[in-house]
Order: sequence, then C-alpha cells, then structure tokens
Amino acid sequence: MHNRWRNHESIKLRMRMKRSLLGTPLPCTACKMSSKRINYLSLTSLWGLKELIEDRTLKSLGKLASAVLPPGSAQSPQHGPDSKPTWDISGLDFKAAKEEFLSVQPEPSIYGYDGLLDRIRATDTPNMVNNVYLDWTGSAIYRASMVNAMAEDLKQNLYGNTHSINPSSMLTEQKVDAVRERVVRYFNTTLSEYSVIFTSGATAALHLLSETFPWSNSSRFTYLEQSHNSVLGIRELCLHHGGDFCALRESEVNVEHPESSQCNACGHTDKSTPTYMAAAAAAAATQTTTEGQQDQPLPYHLFAFPAQDNFAGIKYNLSWIDHIQKARDMCGKRGDWRVLLDAAAFVPSSRLDLGKYTPDFVTLSFYKMFGFPTGLGCLLVHKRSIDILRKLYWGGGSVVVAMTQEPITVFKGNPCAKYEDGTLNFLSILGLNPGFDSLEEIGIDRITHHVWALTLWTYEQLRVLRHRNGQPVVRVYGKHDLGDPRVQGGVISFNVLTPEGTYIGYHHVQKLAARYRFHVRSGCQCNPGACFDYLGISYEQVSMFFLNKDSCGDEKDVVNGGTLPLGAIRISFGSLTTFEDVQAWVAFLEAFFVDSGEMAALGLEEGRKRQGLQNPWAAKPFFVEHTGAAVA
Repeated sequence: MHNRWRNHESIKLRMRMKRSLLGTPLPCTACKMSSKRINYLSLTSLWGLKELIEDRTLKSLGKLASAVLPPGSAQSPQHGPDSKPTWDISGLDFKAAKEEFLSVQPEPSIYGYDGLLDRIRATDTPNMVNNVYLDWTGSAIYRASMVNAMAEDLKQNLYGNTHSINPSSMLTEQKVDAVRERVVRYFNTTLSEYSVIFTSGATAALHLLSETFPWSNSSRFTYLEQSHNSVLGIRELCLHHGGDFCALRESEVNVEHPESSQCNACGHTDKSTPTYMAAAAAAAATQTTTEGQQDQPLPYHLFAFPAQDNFAGIKYNLSWIDHIQKARDMCGKRGDWRVLLDAAAFVPSSRLDLGKYTPDFVTLSFYKMFGFPTGLGCLLVHKRSIDILRKLYWGGGSVVVAMTQEPITVFKGNPCAKYEDGTLNFLSILGLNPGFDSLEEIGIDRITHHVWALTLWTYEQLRVLRHRNGQPVVRVYGKHDLGDPRVQGGVISFNVLTPEGTYIGYHHVQKLAARYRFHVRSGCQCNPGACFDYLGISYEQVSMFFLNKDSCGDEKDVVNGGTLPLGAIRISFGSLTTFEDVQAWVAFLEAFFVDSGEMAALGLEEGRKRQGLQNPWAAKPFFVEHTGAAVA
C-alpha cells in the first residue's frame, strides 16, 4: 500500500511540476494509477544501509559527502567538537530518484543551470564538503572564488578611510559609490530614484527607519502579522510618539478599498502590552491639540510587510505597494501612508524590480543574498520619502559643521552621507562586488526556477511520507499545495508526527540532524505572527508557555501531552542547493522518524539500538513536557 501510494503521487507530481513551473497554479487533482515507480531508495541501497547500520563501527560522515556532493568534489574531513560515529547514507543511491526528478521538469535546464551548479559545488565550495546545508533563509553560503577575489583586490589596492581627498580615501569613495550604483542597478532602478544607505544589516536598517520616520501622536504603524520581529520592533517608536499600531492578516488587507481593511489586532499607548516606552508614549498621548490643527498636513502613517515571510516562505502581493501609497485612508485612519518592504528573505532567490514596484523604503541584508560579507545591509529610500525623514542623532562625517556652544548643525547634502554616521564599513562594501558577480553568473530568474523545482519536489516527498498505520509523518505549513512559485518561496516549515498523531519536538529533530551534519533551523524563526497562526497557538497559550522560554528555538518545544508544538523545523533552499542535499534530508527523515514495516524489516531498529539512538516514536517520552503559570 505504501508503494502504491507513492506511485499515485508520482503522477501528480509530474503534472504539478511541469505546469507550475510554466506559471500555472494547480490544485491537486486525482489521476490514474501507474505501474511506474519513483525509486526513492533502491532495494540494493536499502540492504546496503542495513549492512552499514548493523556494523558497530559505522564510518564517519566522510562517506556522506560522496552522496550529497557532485562527482569530483574535493573531500576533506570536517567534524564538529562533539563528532561521534554517525549514520552513513553513502549506501543510498540517489541516481534513480534524480532521474525521476529531472523527468518531471518542463525543461532540462530548470535544475542545475546546465551543469554550472555541479561545477561550482565541485570546485568552489570546499566549505560545504561533508555538510548538508538547508538554511539558506538564515544565510547564503559564500563561494571560495568570492573570498579570493576580495583578497586579491585588497592586496592590489590601497584603501583608506573616506572623508578626505588623499589618494587612498578618494579611491575608497569612488569604489563605494560604484557599489551603490551596482546595488540599485541590480534591482532595476537608479540612484536618482533611490538612495542607498548602508547599515549593518536589515535589522539596523529597520532601526534607522524607526528612529527617523516622522511619527506624531496621530500616526499609525500597520504591519502584516507575518512580519519578522525586527519589523514589529518599529511599533515601539510609534508608541513613543503617541501613535498606535495595527496588525493585519493577509486576508484582511483590502487593496481595492484600503479604508475598509479590518485589523486583527490593534494597540495604542493605553491598551498596548507592557513596554519600556509605555510611560513616555502615554505622556505624549496626553498632549492637547491646537486650534489650527485641521490646517496642518496629514499625519504620516507606515504600512510594512515582507515580500516573503521567513517562517513558511509565503510571497505576498507586491501590488499592495501602489494601492496603499495612493490611499488616503487605511483601516479607518486618514493620512499620508508610506510603505516599507522587508525584502530580506525574498531577494536571495527572487527578482525584486524596483522599476515596477516602488515602495518608499526597502530593507535587506547582503549575506542572505550571497553569504559574504556579513554585518552589512542597506536601507533603500525612494526620493519622494527621503526628505520626510527626521535625523536626530548625528556623528562622524554625516555633518558639514557642528557648533560646540550652540545647537547648530549643518548636515551634508548627500542623503546617504547624512544617514551613515561614522566611518563606513568600506572594505566589506567593496566585498559586495564578488557577491553580485556570483549571482549574476547564474541569473536570478534561473535561481528562482531552480529553487522552486527543489521546493516542490521535496514538499511532495514529505507530504506522502506515511507511517505503517497510514498516518502522515509530517505536517507542512505554507501554500505549497497551490503549486505556484509566485505565492510560495523556497522554504518548507514542518513538524514531525508520531504514528499516533502527536508531535515530536522540533528541538529533538534538529539536535539529531545536527549530529549528522544537517544544517536546518527550528523554532518560531523570530516570526511570532506566522508561527502562532500556523500552529494554532492562542494568545492565552503564548502567556502560558512562551514567557518561560529562553528563545524561540530552545528545548521547550512541545506541550499539552505532545498535541501542541511551540515551533517548527525549517528547511530552506538557495542558489547552490543540490538535489542530493534535499534527497539526503528525506532519507534522514525516513531512516529515523518513519515507522515503516519495510524499514523495520531491514534491521534499522536494531541498528539504532546498537548506536544508542532512540527511536523517537518508541521513546517514553520523546518530548519534554513543559508547563508554565498563566500570566494575568
């Protein structure tokens, strides 16, 4: 029955992949059974796995590299500080499964960039040997050639601090300005339309915007509920100035009639949750209005949403930008609405066209795009909004002159210089050139198709995994079932289930995965709105369980007798993810979390016992029960 289920799903997968990659969203429809099988694990390779597991001296993960890396890759031992004898999947043969995967692609070049991916993985990513990296939403992985190119540039050129006309300073300034030009060109716009303000990352960009936005006691900060914590933090500044905030679900954003958008949750200074700024906000809210206030300009409001959320990878409609900018009334709040687009999770594998969509503010981190350098991002500000920002603190070269005995300051006319306090991280900025070279060598549209092909294939494999009693092995969160890369990105968040339908804690799964050099992420991914919504966690349960946690991804992962997870496992794909990477992950789940009569017959249970590895569905308990006192 298990094999027949997969045969049936194989036909569906062929149809869905061929049509979704051509831009046609598909519902899952019934199809005829077929005798052709997907050879996920050949019988020979399964018996090879049995022999490996029954061997008390399992080899280290060195053999794993031969399964997850392209032929010809250089191999070097790489073990963590707690390295122990490991499960070895070198006996698994992915060749047949890969042939099946390639056969369902609408075009041969959809996956792997016509062989370029294999060449890159074989010669340009020695850091990925012996690792299965599936955390591309956390960070991209840099290529050796990027590091070499930057090192060569630093060896050949003398770069000095800017803010001077000496040769090394002038060279640095010229190169930094060229990088600004390259940033906007990559996003199909110009420096006459957008200012590029370099920051230490997307979070710092959001922080800068929150401190310079022209809040008033009539302002409202509205954001999509599925926004990152770093976006949610902006509301504290709005509250501080006496404004309020409003959280919207996707279904509550009415772009045709923004004024009728209904907020799921609103807060203001006298009703908001406890905050260190509550006292200041309350004081600001008590200010009386003047008689001529009706003649004053409309108050500024800010609407923020992610182009792609980082929990489930949902892509949101960029047409919201134009509709909301044109609105004078949203959620019953009249004023001048500006739009903030959090593009951090979107731009690594999707095209952001700022010539077509023109948000007032865009935030991103460059390490998420190409892995190196870290500690560098930017705030892109459209020309229509640069002059409304209010600079308070200033320092370094951001001013022309500052009086010492009078509060007189003259800022530089260049918007970038005005908002970049102190010395720029100029060497890291110059290091962006090799990163852009690496992306442009492949092409962002090819990356989008490649990532989606792997995402849909992996989703279909996880979806059909069944325990011996027919119960699903995982529960996936997102819109993968639509088969549409326009609404679903390269992220799969899920939880693992027992045959009885209870949850295996995400911390348990990640800890076991880390032992075998799988790089995945778990918890709420700093996105409480998406996490709580998908997992069905109520506000009362947040107070009961989350206030006792140390982080969103700690070991307090399952409560209520295993029926309520407090987070999920997230795997995410990027430009250099291979088929072997994703297939190795599926093989890992099958080996350790599927209660299959077929697998048990091969001696996996005995093998686990010999290695001291508990079968999670047999362990008593396999999760740690956590309770917390309710907070009034």
